[in-house]
Amino acid sequence: MTKRIQLSQVTERLLHQLSHSLDQPVTKARLASLRHSIGRDMSQSIEIWPFIFENIPEDYLGQSSILTDQEEAILLTLQLYAVYQQGKDQAVWTDEVDRRKNFGHSLAYLRRNEENKVATDRRFNAMITATTYEEFKYHLRQMLQLLKSKTKAEVPINFGGLSRDIYKVKGDRYDFKHDRPYVESLRLSWAKAYYSYQSNETDKEKETDND
Repeated sequence: MTKRIQLSQVTERLLHQLSHSLDQPVTKARLASLRHSIGRDMSQSIEIWPFIFENIPEDYLGQSSILTDQEEAILLTLQLYAVYQQGKDQAVWTDEVDRRKNFGHSLAYLRRNEENKVATDRRFNAMITATTYEEFKYHLRQMLQLLKSKTKAEVPINFGGLSRDIYKVKGDRYDFKHDRPYVESLRLSWAKAYYSYQSNETDKEKETDND
């Protein structure tokens, strides 16, 4: 019996292809096409069909014009990656990414800026409390753009894990382990990662002062 590959692994397989050939014209064209596909119907994004559909397992592919939750999660993640990679010569994602980290860990770097912290916190909260998937997707893109502009895309993102989170939010799935909707678990896990960064840094400073 063939073991089913996890969605995050499928996403990372595609990311691996892109990140290991950034200097190739075909990859540059794929990244540009992924960026151009943002906000467009998949039926109008012909350029990315071969790359996406060749690499997605058959059981992830739908039979209608509506994307399956797996297709949607992988596509959105690749679009976000393409935006984050734009203008960078070095890969913003590598196989050595810390897979224990979620998107909240990456966004936590924005809290270093005391001047903009309140506004950034407000935008983060708007994302994790979004009541619809489309609203969540909109804020997700905005936060990634903000992270890119403020850190020059130097902060690593676990895109594989992000695709898994997007998939579960899109499908409104249930977290049986914690007996609550997955989106509630995501809110807590991302919020803990995002807000604990500042407290961790403060604790380290206090320890240094006490030495």
